[in-house]
Amino acid sequence: MTHTDGRPHAVPTIALAVAVLAIGCTPTTTETPDTPPPDPEELMEADRAFDQETARTGVEGWVAAFAENGVMLRPGGEVRGHEAIREIMTPAFADPGFSLRWEPRFADVGSGGDLGYTVGRYLRQTVSAEGDTVRAEGQYTTIWKRGEDGAWRVVLDLGVPDPEGS
Repeated sequence: MTHTDGRPHAVPTIALAVAVLAIGCTPTTTETPDTPPPDPEELMEADRAFDQETARTGVEGWVAAFAENGVMLRPGGEVRGHEAIREIMTPAFADPGFSLRWEPRFADVGSGGDLGYTVGRYLRQTVSAEGDTVRAEGQYTTIWKRGEDGAWRVVLDLGVPDPEGS
């Protein structure tokens, strides 16, 4: 399904992300009294740190948050891995009028403690050729996986813009 301008609808992509989350966050281990339950607030903090580091260092902060095989879903397909993500995001971050900020609103972590997701709102700003600030807002879902080093890394990032005029 596509928009009249040829862009794919977000619904199939969102459905895919929800299916991945449902499978990934299904309990796979049994918690014991000695094992504390996974803490969604830890994942919220990882997402906030991702936002702050990206605001501070630009594309390098953005890329560093992704797992080596992390994926960004974009119109026209997926972008996989650090080099491809850096390549596609560098032009935006190189623009002095570009800003991308976000705030997680919800997080959940599977009972295994190594897979979770955050959901929140983002604001992307650029400056037009006429000098006007152009704002784009929307929702995002980020799927995270805890690495062997204990750090959370982005394995899938998906943003859905708000409908025009909303």
